[in-house]
Amino acid sequence: SAFFEQSNLWIPYQKNETTISFSGLFAWNRVLWFLGSILLMGVSYGKFSFRKHHYTYPLKTKVHEIPLQITPRLKNPSPSIGGFSQVIPSAVKLELSLVFKSFPFWVVTGSWIIIAVTEIYSKIYSGGAYGENYFPASQILLEQVQTPLYFFSLVLLVFFTGELVWRAKESNFHEILGATPAPSGYFFISSLISLLAMIGIMIFVTLGICFGYQLVKGYQGIDSFPLLVLVISPGISLLFFTLLMLQIHQWCSFKYLGICISVFAVALFSSSLGDAVGLTHPLLKIGTSPFLSYSQQAGFGLTSNSFWLFNLLWMTLGLIISINLFSNWKGSSMRKQQKSGWKNHSRLALPTLLFIGISCFYFYHINIVGKYKSDSSRLDEQHQYELTYKKHQADPLPTYSSLAIEIDLFPSKSTFYAKVRGHLKNTSESPIHTLMLTEKVELEKLKIEKASKIEKDEQLRVNLIQFETS
Repeated sequence: SAFFEQSNLWIPYQKNETTISFSGLFAWNRVLWFLGSILLMGVSYGKFSFRKHHYTYPLKTKVHEIPLQITPRLKNPSPSIGGFSQVIPSAVKLELSLVFKSFPFWVVTGSWIIIAVTEIYSKIYSGGAYGENYFPASQILLEQVQTPLYFFSLVLLVFFTGELVWRAKESNFHEILGATPAPSGYFFISSLISLLAMIGIMIFVTLGICFGYQLVKGYQGIDSFPLLVLVISPGISLLFFTLLMLQIHQWCSFKYLGICISVFAVALFSSSLGDAVGLTHPLLKIGTSPFLSYSQQAGFGLTSNSFWLFNLLWMTLGLIISINLFSNWKGSSMRKQQKSGWKNHSRLALPTLLFIGISCFYFYHINIVGKYKSDSSRLDEQHQYELTYKKHQADPLPTYSSLAIEIDLFPSKSTFYAKVRGHLKNTSESPIHTLMLTEKVELEKLKIEKASKIEKDEQLRVNLIQFETS
């Protein structure tokens, strides 16, 4: 990209200190995108209108009256569930035709194809720190496409969830649907299937691009199969947000109100907005989970546990939303006034208890066992660290004269075990009475010769070592 064209060969110090220069390809990139945005805004302003289109109706013609034939009244009609087997396929066909005829769908999909192709190309060809090329390995391709695919799919969901839910009402067809004996939950299932089909298209287009790069570079093989993980990561999170947006639109009385609340929910739970307002705890980021990462050495072992555990929690919540939507899907105004009975609430009892139990279990392991710390508590610890140990800033420090390290790596468990032996030497002219050792990783056994006393601050993870002085 134009941004990395300037910073591609920067060292870490330059990346932290140097600002991007508004020149060259970066300047042209911003100018072209700005002009394109102005053009798109102008076209949207000229075409958009809240008014209904004026249609011309054909002239009325004379109609010959036909004698009315009275048919006998049906007695005790009792339609069976099997009689509605064509409701879902028919509704899905109608809704998918709306999606595929929609200009925004093809704009977003086309934009994603261009971005995916260019981002992968820039990474594989001269995408290294020193301009070297990469093989299109699955771990590299997943790193490039998972996050942007997730957000592009959310954009489609935000728009088309509102379009599909309010399609019948805007065309004044909802009262007819509400008058039919077909269960209202069938229309919920059709809308869910249509939205998931749209997301499936995005995922399989991405898979096609990734497999295409591997085919061109001759890298296809067993290593290609991990790319299929895109179906569940970010597929499961997208499934949950689909259910959440459908529920939001069922609660709202206006289409654009539902879209606005959906945008806010996505921004709150899936972006940095949640961190800005204090939603930093993993259990408060509803619907989000770490993406599955892959490496040829560790496989999916680095993040698989947290991925499956969090998705189990959110799918339990999604099951609650699904049962509620299937039982209380709003059709006509008559169905909106219907109140859910005790039978509908009883269906939610077991999933709700399961969700509460899993949440409590995760809370215990995150906060108690894992010793979770919020951003405010970390800042408080840093403040306390500076107040307590600032006085040791000017103390002389020893250096290693020799160092031996033995490391056992356990990639599947995302951990390691190390034995470190070394000799310290005082190269300064002043004697060392006290040495402060901060633990970046928890130390199991710490032994230092000629140390008269070792005090450990468990909260700040600091070892204060007192030496024998003659």
